[in-house]
Amino acid sequence: MKASDALVTNPSSPFARNAQRYIDNGLPVIPIAPGTKRPGEYAGGKWRGMSEWQKYSTHLPTELELDFWHAWPDAGMGLLTGALAGVVAIDIDTEDKAILAKIHAILPPSPVRKMGRKGYTAFYRFRGEVNKSWRVNSQPVMDLLAEGRQTLMPGTLHPDGMTYVWLTEDTLDNFELDRLPQLPGNFIELMNRLVEPLMTTDDKKYLRNAVMPADPAGEIQTGNGFVAAFFRRINTEALNRLDEWVPRFIPGAKPNAIGYRCRAFWRNAQNMNVGIARSGIRDFGGEYGMTAIDLVMHAQNVTFAQAVEALRLALNIPTGDELTMTVNGKAMTPDPDPAPAQVVARPRADRDPLLVERERQLAKVEQQEAAVEDAKGPPDFILQPPGMLGRIVGWMAQTAPKYQPELFVAAAIAVGAAAMGRLYRSDHGNFTSLFIVMVALSGEGKEHPQQCVTRLLSAAGLDKVIAGAGYTSSSAVISALMRTPSHVAIIDEVGKLLKFSRALGQSNSEAAIDKLVEVFGKCDGVMKPQNYSMTGLTPQQAANLSDRVVHNPVVSLLGATTPATFYQALTDDLVREGFLGRVITVQSKMPRQMARMVKAAPPPEDAVVWCKSLVSDAAEHGDLVTQMNPLMPATPVTMAFTPESVALLEAFEKELTFHLKPRYESTGLDNLLVRTREKAMRLSMIVAKAMNAPKDNQIRAEAADWAIKYVRHYDLQVIESVQVERSETIIEAQIKKLVGFIGRARNLEDKESDRRVLQKGGMPRSKLMRAMKMDKRTFDNVVDTAIEQGLISKTEGIPALDYAGVVYWLRA
Repeated sequence: MKASDALVTNPSSPFARNAQRYIDNGLPVIPIAPGTKRPGEYAGGKWRGMSEWQKYSTHLPTELELDFWHAWPDAGMGLLTGALAGVVAIDIDTEDKAILAKIHAILPPSPVRKMGRKGYTAFYRFRGEVNKSWRVNSQPVMDLLAEGRQTLMPGTLHPDGMTYVWLTEDTLDNFELDRLPQLPGNFIELMNRLVEPLMTTDDKKYLRNAVMPADPAGEIQTGNGFVAAFFRRINTEALNRLDEWVPRFIPGAKPNAIGYRCRAFWRNAQNMNVGIARSGIRDFGGEYGMTAIDLVMHAQNVTFAQAVEALRLALNIPTGDELTMTVNGKAMTPDPDPAPAQVVARPRADRDPLLVERERQLAKVEQQEAAVEDAKGPPDFILQPPGMLGRIVGWMAQTAPKYQPELFVAAAIAVGAAAMGRLYRSDHGNFTSLFIVMVALSGEGKEHPQQCVTRLLSAAGLDKVIAGAGYTSSSAVISALMRTPSHVAIIDEVGKLLKFSRALGQSNSEAAIDKLVEVFGKCDGVMKPQNYSMTGLTPQQAANLSDRVVHNPVVSLLGATTPATFYQALTDDLVREGFLGRVITVQSKMPRQMARMVKAAPPPEDAVVWCKSLVSDAAEHGDLVTQMNPLMPATPVTMAFTPESVALLEAFEKELTFHLKPRYESTGLDNLLVRTREKAMRLSMIVAKAMNAPKDNQIRAEAADWAIKYVRHYDLQVIESVQVERSETIIEAQIKKLVGFIGRARNLEDKESDRRVLQKGGMPRSKLMRAMKMDKRTFDNVVDTAIEQGLISKTEGIPALDYAGVVYWLRA
């Protein structure tokens, strides 16, 4: 393989167009050689079989591998089924109507199906199934594709010239996979019983044997593959030639007797604790080894692929240089290219390759009208939080299996919010209550910063301010406040909590969210109970109910969720009626990463001392027992905004009022900026205490400026994301699905009585309810709404077809 093969530009391949959406949904996909069904690698201008492709059944491809695969010309895409994907596939390959009818009698309907040349493939939730294949008269009937198998995805060209297409409105890349139905536990037994009477002796032998796809003749057995060999070569060359790249790419690196030293500034370390030598690179503060590619990637805040290319150019490894591979111990040289490949132009030698690459990426993003933030990453000021916040972030980064700097900053802020809580109030009546939601891909390190918050607060003796992992009702919110009037709730799946709160029949969860909205605005006031009927209560019970009054309730949240769950949960009322506007939504755009081997480390002693000092300084001002008594007003320390910080906040309010809110008024999302300045003022208090000397309670311009920029950045980011990704309401999404099912009625198979109705375009009520997977009350609500909107109609039976049940139809 040539290094230039990785740079072939081919944005139109099915893999390049579609793969990232599947990866984002946790689905492992691999490239398919064009016009075939074989996983392939592109090398030397030719496609070859990909060896050991089944390994991607256990882990997602790395970013570098994806960068290579995206560039391969005309690459198709295959999905690996099994445990990692959480999906199995039923591939029906027969057109025999009698056999199909029997299969459909035992096969549950799937909302996600695709088709190639004939038959179709239906997807189900994985429950430990094993691979199985059935055939009749030596002709394929059906495959059950589980662990270690792959199936070609829509957009890919079938060997016979047709393109795979979706048969359903829902597709795997945007579907909540846990909503897929499961196959019956005895499905294989049912299938065997169904087809065995039709099978020949050879068919039964085929069924008894485990049939797995064999490597075709001539497939290259490359061990770790071309990609691994390519960046292994880069790392080896880099260690042997430190002077050619370290001064250029590693800011502040200092030479020593054996190589160089630098700071681990990606985790805000202050000491020169990273050793760079020919023997290897090691962060002695974090106690982990690094490659040269890792170091450049973190030092320059670029992607893995960009770091590889920067090193390749700095070391002057020619684009035409061939990597020597071995097969069965013998050297193998790729065949020469039959024609020159289109490659990315190499930058001039006098220009920094990292700068050239950034400019190229930015131009590409602008041309495609994609999100600029994805290319740039977060602003520098976010990655360099001030004072003690930076120290806490450094510890989180040092001990993190996956690097998520934006989430570390959010968690450090949550520590300050929880520790200060009811103990500090600004001279404008602000407390430090903040609702923070961390949004990142599944399995990409959201739990680590949450765990660090708990560890640090516990080490400082502040266990009592850590509440439970959520609230089940409005009464649960009040009860938590009665126990601890100032606390932080660390919620692992806050997106699901939001989703449940707006689901039909979930009034308690809805009330909990509404109560939190109320608490957010009551920090400087009193939370009083609702008026309840006292009928039937004893005098003591009535008195207890009336006494549930909380003075100065201060609640902070640190939630975590995935983008898909979060934006699907944002119904119209959550967006427009207050909750989202009170939240700082911190969405990480970091791609999927391989987990690092890191050792646990206790919270930094200075961070523990800082948390303790926040409490001890307040203790000198008032009785801490009173401070934690919900029935008494708090006596907090007053923090004063300086005139300079007030001027910054007034200028920010002017920008919000006359520029930012009018920009989003037409979309109705301007209300997400109503609380923006208030959140910035609360955050200013935390930043000031992180920057100031002990007992210094001035909120200076530096603290206010950082807080304003932080909140402004994330509030504008969430508005843009909501515009693109939010579904207007859960009901609308359900109606859309219902209409889709009815619209596809003619394509469905069923028993004879229902089939006559389906052929006319009608959808029997029982079949539609099964497809929607809803209880009767929810189903009737969705149907009634769709009828009211004029989308569907309903008839009570069809006499001409001798059908007595309820049938739904699309309105013309």
